Amino acid sequence: MTLFLRIGPWAHGECRNGGFPDWLVHYPGIQLRSTQPLYIGFVKLLYQQIAQQLDGLYWHQGGPVIGMQVENECGCQYTYMQMLKQIAIDAGVNIPFFSKTAWPAEPQPYGMLLQFTGGYADGFWGSDIGPIKSFSSSFLFALPGFPGYPPMTVETGGGMTVAYHRRIRMHPNDLLAIATVTVGSGNNGIGYYIYRGGTNPDGALSTLEESQITHYPNDLEVKNYDFFAPISQYGDLHPHYHLLRRLHLFLDTYPEYITTVAPDMPVNLPSSGEDLTTLRWSVRSNGTSGLIFVNNYQRNWNMSNTTSMLGDKALVRLSVMSDAPGAPLVMVPYTYSPAVNISAGEIAIWPYSFPVVPGMTLRYSTCQIVTSLTSYNAEKNSIVVFASTLSEGCEIAVSLIGSLVPMDCNAKCSIEGGDTLYIRAIPSNITVPQELASFIASPLGNKISFVVLSDGASTGLWKAHIGDSPHLFLSSPFGAMTSLLLDGDSGNDHFFRLRSDATNPTLSIFPAPAVLSLDGTALPAVPNGMFSAYSIPMAVNTQRLVQVSYTLVQPAGPARKVPIGPAGVAQAPNEAGLFDSADQSWDAAAIWNVTVRNLGVPAGVRNSLRIRYYGDCARIYLNGSIVQDSFFNGDLEWGLLLGVNRHAPAIFDLGFQLRILPLSKNAPIYLAGWPDFGPADSIVRLLGIDVLQTADAVLQATA
Repeated sequence: MTLFLRIGPWAHGECRNGGFPDWLVHYPGIQLRSTQPLYIGFVKLLYQQIAQQLDGLYWHQGGPVIGMQVENECGCQYTYMQMLKQIAIDAGVNIPFFSKTAWPAEPQPYGMLLQFTGGYADGFWGSDIGPIKSFSSSFLFALPGFPGYPPMTVETGGGMTVAYHRRIRMHPNDLLAIATVTVGSGNNGIGYYIYRGGTNPDGALSTLEESQITHYPNDLEVKNYDFFAPISQYGDLHPHYHLLRRLHLFLDTYPEYITTVAPDMPVNLPSSGEDLTTLRWSVRSNGTSGLIFVNNYQRNWNMSNTTSMLGDKALVRLSVMSDAPGAPLVMVPYTYSPAVNISAGEIAIWPYSFPVVPGMTLRYSTCQIVTSLTSYNAEKNSIVVFASTLSEGCEIAVSLIGSLVPMDCNAKCSIEGGDTLYIRAIPSNITVPQELASFIASPLGNKISFVVLSDGASTGLWKAHIGDSPHLFLSSPFGAMTSLLLDGDSGNDHFFRLRSDATNPTLSIFPAPAVLSLDGTALPAVPNGMFSAYSIPMAVNTQRLVQVSYTLVQPAGPARKVPIGPAGVAQAPNEAGLFDSADQSWDAAAIWNVTVRNLGVPAGVRNSLRIRYYGDCARIYLNGSIVQDSFFNGDLEWGLLLGVNRHAPAIFDLGFQLRILPLSKNAPIYLAGWPDFGPADSIVRLLGIDVLQTADAVLQATA
């Protein structure tokens, strides 16, 4: 994995002072983020330390570091940014690329710094205590805004955190839609903010979160920076991890159709983010073949079923004109097939005139390609896996021009127009990876097979090598709690871990390895369509090995009257700290003492606690120190997470204390899901503490 580092000196990350230490902020006469010699002297010291610590890790040394971003979101003169770049170079930084965030837009000499963009589905910032409409533009396809620079992003929203006054609750499709629009708009590299959640470290003299007291417009949680990222702060997987991973698998399989192909926009574009009827789509084409990106999803809006360019209600038939001289007009779907209904909330990527594997070109497909294997055996056979992501199902049209001969078809198939095989009415609920159709490609005589999976089942598809051979893996049950961790090769063997909360998860592999073993014992295989399925016994998951009990030791006092802070928004209860003024709000919290018992957790078993509660905010104290906290946002599915493994063995020896402040029904905040207060003016309630347990099965596959 290559690395692009954000080196500051102001790095933000919602941390206190954007990363500046308090002593620097209050240093007499200092002019932060400027070319002032006093300030630049401190920058030089910082960059010298960074350069020294990275020595040996640079790209030219065989390391992963290929680039660095200087500053962040700085409306600064280019002379300051240019100075930062030169200071880094003088300190010994030797990398191919330097970059900046493209916002705020400030003029600079061409090529001085790469300009990376971003976009979010929603934001915790801003003074609104309702849905913010301005984020609707993030769901619209648009051409890249900086001609002459490689179109890449540094802050495509991988999630979103909450502020005290804006309690956002994200949906998995929020993040899939943003990522799909990012690629469909011509970006060749997706830089997520953020992909793995984190936990704020302890400060020596203060807490380290962004706050109104430190002159920022928001109050953030003290410890919790989970951000609803694809991978949580404790390593648990949020649901959109698998949705994004499916997109990444496609991009990794066909990189040439992203890195070398420009975007084009349709004639009829939505007038704004509030235009919910005009179809949102784009094309990335090399002149003869390409990809159609469709997004009929927008957060906080009820998208209508799409009205097509032809005006037929809820029916779509897209037309693409090729740049190649004499090339025909491409229609998706073609007139032999009915137009497509794209329901509200659906997101899709459709190939057209697409060389999906050697020897085969798709006329088009309204099934989404996930990945393919080419020449996976001695006969040079290939397999293509699709996802049926539309609720009404999908179809595949295959060009028979050349030497491609259809063999078997286990669906509604017909040849029309003399040169195209149509595979129609492919349902949206296929979970078995059976061969849908097969073809023989001459002159080699190799076989090409199609497999179509449901939208959900396709999120359990993985691709990796066993020895030198590529293989496909399908994990079941598919979902956030099951994942595959690839540990590496040793000769002809590949070691990996299946992580799941199930007692007998299934791992299906294509083509089947010679042997798949668990703890030195070969596992039997049974057919699962084209794949070979292996039941992975995880007896450890038949019982929860962590037991939790809790006792209320202090009932809640009256709900606090939420003050308006210096930034003009609701202010969180504060902790004492350097330059901060403490309040006594947490004295009114309901307090539970929580006991956590270890019933014999073996190595390879991970446990997290999900705390479901109603209240204003919650904090967890271990041995007198805050280790986790949250502002309630109405999400009971994930609640407040606490990683048991991270805090063991202290959490078993000492337990922890849970404090929850009551939530007032009149609190001046945006809350995505208000609880039912009944006749009361406030609410505080601990609904339960669940143990989320996953175990790792270490598997050895022999080619």
